[in-house]
Amino acid sequence: MGDFLNEHPGIVLAIVLAFGGAMYWAGTIHTSISTLKKSIEEIKNDIKEIFDRLSKISTQTLETKNPPRLNELGREVSEEIKASEWAEKIGPSLVSQIKDKQDYEIQKFSFDYVRKNLKEELQIKIEICAYEKRLVKSDILDVLGVVLRDKLLKLRNALPK
Repeated sequence: MGDFLNEHPGIVLAIVLAFGGAMYWAGTIHTSISTLKKSIEEIKNDIKEIFDRLSKISTQTLETKNPPRLNELGREVSEEIKASEWAEKIGPSLVSQIKDKQDYEIQKFSFDYVRKNLKEELQIKIEICAYEKRLVKSDILDVLGVVLRDKLLKLRNALPK
């Protein structure tokens, strides 16, 4: 083995350099992947923040007061899709989930509920109403969220203390 090293120092040097270069390249790749993952996470957080801000912009169906209230168009939409009747039916089944919540938590619960748990029949009414009134679906969901929130607040406040 010693003879090989003495007789072919260029080959040995090339192998060492190739190995060192490969290790350097692997380290660079690892660093690039880590940097890319960090950048993607930052972009993801920025996009989430943008959507959070956009969701707080007033809609066409709500007044800009806090807490949100239906404006005239919101009341029309509510009547058209029979939001109060829907809230009367669904509200009592949700009381156990909101009985210990603060008002703002009930509002968040209501808005989340209408975005995730609506039956197909109501989804179709929402889409038809949005189309006919030239609204986006989220405007109609906001109406349902407000109506459900108001119903749940009444039900919670009627509970014995």
